[in-house]
Amino acid sequence: MKINDLTQGRIYPQLIRLSLPLMGTALIQMSYNLMDMFWLGKLSTQSLAATAAVGYISWLAMALVLMIRTGTEIGVGQSVGAKKLKDAQEFISTALFISLIVGAVYALGAVALRTQLIGLFRFEEEIIRQEAYKYLLIVVLAYPFFFVNPIIGGIYHGAGNSKTPFLVNSVGLVMNMVLDPLFIFGLDMGIEGAALATALANFSVTFIYFLIRKREGLLSNLHFIKDFCFNKLKRILSWGYPAAVYNVFFVSVSTVISRQVTTFSSGAFAAYEVGVQIEAIGWMMFGGLATTLGVFVAQNYGAQDYSRMLEGYKKGTRIASVMGFFAMIVLYFFSSELMGLFIKDDPYALNAGMQYLKISALIQVFASWEASSQGGFNGIGRTKLPSVVGVFCNLIRIPLSFFLKDFFGLNGIWIAIGISAGLRGLLLRILFYFQGIRHIVKEQI
Repeated sequence: MKINDLTQGRIYPQLIRLSLPLMGTALIQMSYNLMDMFWLGKLSTQSLAATAAVGYISWLAMALVLMIRTGTEIGVGQSVGAKKLKDAQEFISTALFISLIVGAVYALGAVALRTQLIGLFRFEEEIIRQEAYKYLLIVVLAYPFFFVNPIIGGIYHGAGNSKTPFLVNSVGLVMNMVLDPLFIFGLDMGIEGAALATALANFSVTFIYFLIRKREGLLSNLHFIKDFCFNKLKRILSWGYPAAVYNVFFVSVSTVISRQVTTFSSGAFAAYEVGVQIEAIGWMMFGGLATTLGVFVAQNYGAQDYSRMLEGYKKGTRIASVMGFFAMIVLYFFSSELMGLFIKDDPYALNAGMQYLKISALIQVFASWEASSQGGFNGIGRTKLPSVVGVFCNLIRIPLSFFLKDFFGLNGIWIAIGISAGLRGLLLRILFYFQGIRHIVKEQI
């Protein structure tokens, strides 16, 4: 694996060069579910709602993935920055081994608890529940690959190589784009075809990583058992568990919000989930930059070049702000066209989705600040504070949505989501300057 040394060179070109493939990779990973929604939206709003419900189970899985990936990126990044390649090798072997185990256990748990999990949404239409069961029972077959693929990507990212994961994941996306319409309509498999296409695409990504491993330095001579290290596992989990706690909490809060939305109609729920997926395009772009900043900060932190590290954070935040402004323009002025790609048969759902996008557009710059600050905190290994802020801001979303929906109806829920998301970004940007920089000063003393 080619190691990209971020401890020297011009900062802006390095950030842009590393972040573009990362953004592409993040968008691709998100696009699997988006592709399913696009094609299933042509079938019915019920199929769309069923896919969205299962999406929450995958979203919860992503919380566990992020725990391992965050810790792995920090561990590999700091080890590479400190030129300790043996430590990097142990982080890699440990992360891959544990991700395979957790992915398999999670898949079994999702199947065993499928009735209770889908029942959380209290759908009135039985057809939505049955469609959700069909989709889930197939898509869980790919959960071990769903877990391991981002971890392998995180290993490359920690070494400063974002191009390879982008290219490999692109193959998976193209496969999903081809197989979705073929299975759903060509073979008349409906929602089961969408699930099968997603599962095969995830497997193909893992298979390609396996094929190219021999020519990739840090991945070429892995020994899961021999190089497994409990101390490295403890460090991965200590760095990553705050991200997992935050994301589990976020999914839990989102489930409560979804149940509120469902009281309006299944069409409102479908609109909400489509809106979240469209807005997630911006999140994924910001997330790619956050990963870049995390790797940049981690390598320079490991090399103890604190002035370069802070300069990189400042420049990364400027890039994030421009991206946030661009996302705001697109979501606000093209809300009708974007929602129209997915919702065809329900005017109420279409209008509800448009209102969601317009309201969420107003906080995109704040969302970009949240991502850049998250990357900065991750890079120095201080992952707890962003999670505490995230939990607090998401918690106020529940009472705020109950209060505002009495005045503004469904739009009140959208406003509550926007306020809490904007507050997260504002607080994290302020806190990084005070808490993050103070932590760095202590390291220098």
